[in-house]
Amino acid sequence: MRHLPTALAAVLLLGGSARAQNGSGTLSVDRIFARSELASAPTPELHWLAGGTAYVTTRPDPAGGRAIVRVDAATGAATVLAAAADLVDEHGERIAIESFSLSADGARALLFHNSVRVWRRNTRGVYHVVDFATRRVTPLSRAPGLQMFATFSPDGRKVAFVRDNNLYVTDLATGREHALTTDGSELIINGTTDWAYEEELDLRNAFRWSPDSRHIAFWRFDQRNVPVYPLLNDSALYPEVIPLRYPKAGAPNSSVRIGVVAVGPDGAPGGTTWMDLGTDTSSATGGYVARVEWVGSDSVLLVRLPRLQNRIDLLMASAATGGTRLVLSERSAAWVDVATPTWLAGGAMFLWPSDRSGWRRYYLYRRDGTLVRPVTRDSVDAIAIAGVDESRGFVYTIEAAPTPMERQLYRYPLRAAGAGTRLTPQPGTHVVTVAPGGRYAVDRHTTATQ
Repeated sequence: MRHLPTALAAVLLLGGSARAQNGSGTLSVDRIFARSELASAPTPELHWLAGGTAYVTTRPDPAGGRAIVRVDAATGAATVLAAAADLVDEHGERIAIESFSLSADGARALLFHNSVRVWRRNTRGVYHVVDFATRRVTPLSRAPGLQMFATFSPDGRKVAFVRDNNLYVTDLATGREHALTTDGSELIINGTTDWAYEEELDLRNAFRWSPDSRHIAFWRFDQRNVPVYPLLNDSALYPEVIPLRYPKAGAPNSSVRIGVVAVGPDGAPGGTTWMDLGTDTSSATGGYVARVEWVGSDSVLLVRLPRLQNRIDLLMASAATGGTRLVLSERSAAWVDVATPTWLAGGAMFLWPSDRSGWRRYYLYRRDGTLVRPVTRDSVDAIAIAGVDESRGFVYTIEAAPTPMERQLYRYPLRAAGAGTRLTPQPGTHVVTVAPGGRYAVDRHTTATQ
């Protein structure tokens, strides 16, 4: 544990030296890539609980496998929520957890395992739900096929996921599964993205729960006008041709729509309202909807880009009617970076990054797009927001300072203009996540030699 001043009481250091232990023999391709002796230990996956005084992670179980544990941030004391012996599927096979997520109340976890790659990442696999009170483990779905992007509803009673390009919801009380969309196919994609959106915008999970758990906003892609590009997989004895819907420069993109579908208390679907995206995305050669986020339970924020990606528009949409209004628009002579607002004061204000000064800074805006003031300093690039402590009035940012090659944690006041305070004294790169409430943070620190 390392103590930091003011709002951050402690930083939990998860990283260690990446220097490999001395091994025998000469280096070879097999030794470097196929064996584990030179690999660094993976960073533990960590999920803060509400209140920010404890987190949940996995740890090796003495009996084998990995257990899920709750760790007190101040003392480091660990409580086993589910032993590895408890984490078995319906066939009695131990679940090898690849990643997990928690319900908002911390009572359940979704376990992702047996995954397969979709283009660059393993995003398709099997999900099981574990209830920590009963230690009961149940499959998310009993229907054939793998699942993608399973996500708890905010009330913790349902889970949404994608299978075969359709969006589904499982009611955890009954185990019953409902299809929210039914037109998914090779050409129509619901709830996940086409190849271009993954490549251009780093977007894969393409649905979002509303805060009241009564609606889901989702992307729908129509690829029918996108030309097919044949890829040749020649890694096998007999090469395989893989057809890919791939838009070259000037060729049509997928037509994109954003829908808001009602979800009943038992997960059953209601009607779908389609958002008015304007002319930029109305044709197959139009632009992109790069991000979709809920602002309260009645409004959806849409981040829209033209195909040249030299302008970024923030549109506020009514979830009930689909009507939109322009909140903010920024242009560049060359390129704009995709960003998502950080909402404050219950959706009344937001922080927005911009390069308008020649440096990436965060600016404070009112909900209607009125600029309040810049928050971070000029002449330094603010790379990302690490966390917000609204109760004390601070935002924590990662900055490329004091040299552009470093990443350091800084704190800025939100309620009035003020200078930033550096909180990480060690040179190098800091990857920091501030816990809810701002009392603790996780700092993964690396340098060129450690």
